[in-house]
Amino acid sequence: LLHFAQKQKFSAPQSGSLLTLYRHVLNMVLEGKDLMELVLETSLLLTGKKELLPGMKFDFYSPDQVSKISDYFSRGVFQHFKLYRFSMLQEQDQTIISLF
Repeated sequence: LLHFAQKQKFSAPQSGSLLTLYRHVLNMVLEGKDLMELVLETSLLLTGKKELLPGMKFDFYSPDQVSKISDYFSRGVFQHFKLYRFSMLQEQDQTIISLF
């Protein structure tokens, strides 16, 4: 993600906001939201039509940057949504191995 932001020559606030957006998307996966909810929420946030928190808008990306971020999320989290959901929500067995 940071490599992508660096390649796009994002400013520090833009890169930080991208990390915040990614964390928000992963939290939505943990909450059990479906793929369409993630896509819609991400679109609304990136275009500045919705605030993540009161007073926190992602309204500093250009239309070209929004398009590139959308493509990045589409090829990553959205394309592999089922894998993310399974790996994040699957209960893990805890096995304790004794050395003695």
